[in-house]
Amino acid sequence: MGLTPKGLALYTSRMDVEQFIAEIGGRSVVIDETGLTKGRISQWCQEQRIPKPWIKFFREKYPKACARHGIEEAAA
Repeated sequence: MGLTPKGLALYTSRMDVEQFIAEIGGRSVVIDETGLTKGRISQWCQEQRIPKPWIKFFREKYPKACARHGIEEAAA
């Protein structure tokens, strides 16, 4: 588990962020749903990590895709 500069816990990095994003509709869908920039989503893919608040969002919206990709909350 890593920490962001702001101290937000991240979720497991064993997932392939790019594959997860593709499964839920692609980067444009994630950008539209989150209001984040293309650069921020690219950073997630490059680092293979999604910040905890956004994983919570995706777990609620896409529970089956999260389960298939092993996305689960890390211990705090």
